[in-house]
Amino acid sequence: MDKQKKQSVIPIYAVGLVWLSRAISGNLSSFGQIIKTVILSVVTYGVLRIFFPDKIKQADPEKPAQQPDAPKQAQTQKTQPQPEEKKQDEPSTGNAELDAVLRQGAASVEKIQSLNDEIPDFKLSAQIKQIEILTEKIFAYVREHPQDIGEIRQFLNYYLPTTIKLLEQYVVLQNQGMRVGNIDEGDGDMFTVGDSYLADSADEIADALNRYTANDENDMATYYNKDDGVSEKLTSAVWSVELHGDRLFGRIDCSLKEALTAEETEALRDWLTGQCSDGLGEGFEQQPIDTMDGELFVSFWNSGDDYAMMTEDEFEVHLQNTEMTIGGM
Repeated sequence: MDKQKKQSVIPIYAVGLVWLSRAISGNLSSFGQIIKTVILSVVTYGVLRIFFPDKIKQADPEKPAQQPDAPKQAQTQKTQPQPEEKKQDEPSTGNAELDAVLRQGAASVEKIQSLNDEIPDFKLSAQIKQIEILTEKIFAYVREHPQDIGEIRQFLNYYLPTTIKLLEQYVVLQNQGMRVGNIDEGDGDMFTVGDSYLADSADEIADALNRYTANDENDMATYYNKDDGVSEKLTSAVWSVELHGDRLFGRIDCSLKEALTAEETEALRDWLTGQCSDGLGEGFEQQPIDTMDGELFVSFWNSGDDYAMMTEDEFEVHLQNTEMTIGGM
């Protein structure tokens, strides 16, 4: 009797999910974090191999000898490729349970592809692409081996939804203006870093900003050249960064002789935004900040709809709404 070993895909997919979740949370930005991820992956793989061991199947070598006595069976084997032709139009296999699983798989792959298209970080995007390819292979295998549907139940009900949820949360945070840092590894290639990396680098970013603005005594108010009420009331404008939880935000402290009118507030907002995009911010984003992973470049501005210049009160409301969104309230 010949024996065939078939390895479960669940441990492999779980390891991919470990790397994906660590990448999304910004925990692959240093050598130490990569080592931790490798260790976590090994442990995850080892534990799941216990619960999802290889299956040993025995093949009967005498079975092919019976084929000449069963011409109808041989004719059936010749027509087996036909379901592959239907696969392009509709995934009907004649097995209702299998059809439902394949539809769920196709929808999940399409969702992963859609979310991946919204992620500009090419390194993270490449990792997600591998998850996508592995997912397609899993469902292709199940199509050919419907008797193994039971093996991917945990994959369907936990790993796949968890992957999609992680990607959705990443895209939401990204659209809230969380991506403001890029790393140059020294080979000319730039990649975007996440919130955790920026939070860990907060002191280095603050020091670099202080050095850059030292010639102006850290005060940009002298560059306000509009002839309006703001110029008479604005006494200082100092750029800095501030941590809120594990998120790093740009901060500008403006000192005033007296309160601004609504019109003056908007005029100041426009000027500050201009400084972030074309003035101080444009110059600072070209200043390399040395890290163990390469040179970090930080911007106080981006051209997306997610960018906002807020007053202190507006920012407090933004933080409250963000916490409610992440917490699912």
